[in-house]
Amino acid sequence: MKPQTLRLDDLKEFLPKGIKNVFFSDADYSMFTETFLTQSGFKGFKKWLKFCGIESVGQKNYWKRNYDCDNLANAFKTYMNLLHARANPLSFTESFKTGKANETTAQGVAIGVIYFEIKGKKTSSHHAINMAITRGLRNELVPIFIEPNAAGKIKLTKQERESIWYANF
Repeated sequence: MKPQTLRLDDLKEFLPKGIKNVFFSDADYSMFTETFLTQSGFKGFKKWLKFCGIESVGQKNYWKRNYDCDNLANAFKTYMNLLHARANPLSFTESFKTGKANETTAQGVAIGVIYFEIKGKKTSSHHAINMAITRGLRNELVPIFIEPNAAGKIKLTKQERESIWYANF
């Protein structure tokens, strides 16, 4: 099955309105399936971390003082972009000269790093995770949230979704 491509304008629809810090590096994005992102892709990510010397360390899993939520979220995004690049190895020039084509012409993957606020009774903090756009059960586009600190797919509350203040795709 050929990867599905998401245009930048379509991706923008999934972010809460009014976010001032939104960055897009590509014009179109290839989407992974939710199953891949949350199962074999996530297992591959954990293996990749281990290969890089980032081992699981108990309750906090991969979290370290010098390698925390933003580092993990950026690493997951990078890992998925590496898989996309490996699956589409031909450069523009190689495609043009040989007449061969990659699986997709999408420039990036529909996975971003987002920051949101977690409010407690007396305090609040900020947290970085991944947001991916994929196809839902009824083939509609849906956002999913991934906690790269070994938890996989998570749900954000309405308040947390509305508190997103930074996104980078």
